[in-house]
Amino acid sequence: MAGRHRGKGFGEDDRGLRLLIGVGAALYLCAIIKVGLRDPPMDARQILHSIMADLGTDTLVPSVESSPTSVWVTEDRAPGGVPGYYEKVRRPPPYRIIPDGRAAIFDFTINGVDYRIRSGQADDLDANLAVIVTVWRQLQAWREAGIVSWPAALLPFRKESSATEWWQILRAPPDATSEEIDQAYRRQARACHPDVGGTAEQFLRLHDARLAGLRARDPRK
Repeated sequence: MAGRHRGKGFGEDDRGLRLLIGVGAALYLCAIIKVGLRDPPMDARQILHSIMADLGTDTLVPSVESSPTSVWVTEDRAPGGVPGYYEKVRRPPPYRIIPDGRAAIFDFTINGVDYRIRSGQADDLDANLAVIVTVWRQLQAWREAGIVSWPAALLPFRKESSATEWWQILRAPPDATSEEIDQAYRRQARACHPDVGGTAEQFLRLHDARLAGLRARDPRK
């Protein structure tokens, strides 16, 4: 009887406490479900990766016959007129994130031109990467509003040229015409294609050099 009395007494005296615990547990469960269903916030690295992916282009990349996704591309459709096996891939512009103590450096290349955005005023690396994201979004907003064109918006961040210029990669004169650029590209491409002992990296570097040269002659390309 004493046992029954203790049980009955607990139920009567602590009914409010039980109700409070039940409501709290229900609210906690709802919070867990809500967090679980919500997309996790993207950090600055993910945002920069997404930005570069959006700037990417579909590119025919040299491949080999054994690859299940490769197709034979004829001379009239192949890059530079070099027939062979290729795969179509979405390739973002080259970029990298470089930690510099608490500072952050964002290097990227667009149309053969190297750029660098650096932030070191915030408290840590992640905060400085967030600053770089903010700068990039502001540049995009100005571009979309027609305030500034894309190359002009990036001019303050252009790196001093220390890399090989496009005409050096193509082994063409700096004042080469569009026709001469294509001719030089074809000569080099035949030696760089993986089917004849070259590598995909060499071929893509040559491809980027050709695009940079053609844009130097006609910015609309």
